[in-house]
Amino acid sequence: MYVSSGKANVVEVSIRLDKDDKLYQECLWARAYLDIDNWTLSFVSDCGNFSYEWTKEKHSHFLDFVSSIPASYLIDKIATEDVFSEEKSKNYLLEFLRESGEDDDTIYASLRDASFRNEVELIDFIEDILELPDAEQYCCYDYPHKAKVFVKIFTTIIQPEIKKYIRNFGYPVCN
Repeated sequence: MYVSSGKANVVEVSIRLDKDDKLYQECLWARAYLDIDNWTLSFVSDCGNFSYEWTKEKHSHFLDFVSSIPASYLIDKIATEDVFSEEKSKNYLLEFLRESGEDDDTIYASLRDASFRNEVELIDFIEDILELPDAEQYCCYDYPHKAKVFVKIFTTIIQPEIKKYIRNFGYPVCN
């Protein structure tokens, strides 16, 4: 077994959202820990905990890297699209029906008016009402809501704060 300990080279960004902040209902507080030496982002909050560790890049500083990563890249690193999305599924199915030449307005209306709490209900609708094979292929998924909230907080609050930190204090020395 190998065990080590030591002082971490970490930049911490703490957030307390005010009642008038747009994201207040989603997340009251958060802390992001940016481990400079290990290229690790850890996020602890009341809207979820997320972390990811990247491979070190020799000719780049971790703070530059995390302050510029796009939302789509970050969410792919910390979450998977595994939450059934009624909206995406309906849109995908409506598009398929249009492209396949379906011209029965009652089918479109019944699909738009229907409510699907999960993929089983959608599959039942597709098989029973639309009579399409391979109904599972029309089920679409999205990222968990809390992961999307984290990414929104990261890109709108934390990334600008990291850039401000770099301007004010420079880059911490990597060990």
